[in-house]
Amino acid sequence: MVYPTQSGCEPAHLDARTRGPVPVPVARQVEALNDLFALLANQTRLRIVLALRADMAQLRSGTSDAGHAGHGERCVCDLALLAGASQSMTSHQLRLLREAGIVLQRREGKHVFYRLSDGPLAHLLSDGLEYVRRAHGP
Repeated sequence: MVYPTQSGCEPAHLDARTRGPVPVPVARQVEALNDLFALLANQTRLRIVLALRADMAQLRSGTSDAGHAGHGERCVCDLALLAGASQSMTSHQLRLLREAGIVLQRREGKHVFYRLSDGPLAHLLSDGLEYVRRAHGP
């Protein structure tokens, strides 16, 4: 059965298994995804996350020399240099990323080391970079 919309048109995108509308994320999921993309829309935060993603990838491949003791971590001063921002600005951006659960921190004496939280964010970044490479070239 085709389900007409209020305007009278028939939706073209039906799930072949259920013959019903293709499910869309619920409002809270859309809002959370919007918040994630808004956080990553800031170039400084994106550079920080990409630097930590690169460290995580190198750690998994066994080629990491980044961070402290090869844990795929970076201190604020390293991340500031990689992001092209002041340490104060970098600390502020890291606080926002930490509050969102995107990065985790570990203190060692006076130093604070950051790493990406476990989860699918690294895959999302990889997919995003692949999309950019295909759409815009290397």
